Amino acid sequence: MALSLVLLVLALSTVFLFGHDRGHFYRAGHHDWLTSQHLAQAVNLSPEHHFLLFISRTLDADGAPLYVTYARWPIGSYALVKLAVLPFEGDLSAQIYAARIVTLLLFAGSAVLAYLALARLTGGEGWIALAATLVAFSSWHALYYSDAFAPDAVPGLFGVMLTFHGMVLFVQEDRFRQLLVKSCAALLLCWQVYALLLPFIVLGMASELSRVGGGGGG
Repeated sequence: MALSLVLLVLALSTVFLFGHDRGHFYRAGHHDWLTSQHLAQAVNLSPEHHFLLFISRTLDADGAPLYVTYARWPIGSYALVKLAVLPFEGDLSAQIYAARIVTLLLFAGSAVLAYLALARLTGGEGWIALAATLVAFSSWHALYYSDAFAPDAVPGLFGVMLTFHGMVLFVQEDRFRQLLVKSCAALLLCWQVYALLLPFIVLGMASELSRVGGGGGG
């Protein structure tokens, strides 16, 4: 299993070396349009503006500020990128590059979490987990958005994988505290976690009630 994990890390490193486009400041298309929009919100995130997620700010005829907001996602990924770009204030090119690196790290973390969860589900079959992870994370859409900063893309994927790994540990080892911490951390990144948590809770309660009811009937 250790060797398969090392091979996964090596495969992910190729995304950093070859998949990440460092030669372009801005590329036409959906990829960099998303990154630019959400990066603006991350850069503008500050107590001065009450942590409002806004894209731009103008002044009306009376000098009052007018904000263009886009607050559809939790603040977690914006805060991560804000910390990453702080040393590059005023350098937009470096800020975009830093945001892409944060996104790539979350992409790699998602793949590792998927591998670890699959390895547990397959009873320690590292090669099966490696093959499934590589197939899933080598799709065109996964690689295209691997360095695009958009909370509903890679940060959302990381949040879902973090929660899924916590679920596996809870089912196999009854580690509720770890599931709780991972789920709360994931909810700071994306709302998609609810798509996992709600069915998991409902089905778990139904299974427990069925077990209790079956035991009482006997």
